[in-house]
Amino acid sequence: MNLEIYDLEPKLKENLNQVFQINEIDVAIISGKLVVIGCMENFRDAKRIKLENGIYRVRVYYVDLDTLSEEDLDGEDCYEIEIWKTDKVQKLRVHKIRPMYNSV
Repeated sequence: MNLEIYDLEPKLKENLNQVFQINEIDVAIISGKLVVIGCMENFRDAKRIKLENGIYRVRVYYVDLDTLSEEDLDGEDCYEIEIWKTDKVQKLRVHKIRPMYNSV
């Protein structure tokens, strides 16, 4: 996982061939910290990032999801996260969605 914090909203990344999905959503920071944890990680070991309280927009790029095993536990998938502070509340925004598997 790669996480980057910006002062302003960054442009969408280019060359999105291996990107399966891009979502954006708001997160309210009220404790001065953001805890970043994967679904299989221990909470005590999670990365903690100091952030000023307020509303932040979070954009997640889901990359190489087609490499996941049938159980979705092993693979070469990765997730790129962009965060920036905002002064307006917005709804979930899906920039891109692509089916992972060919449907028959």
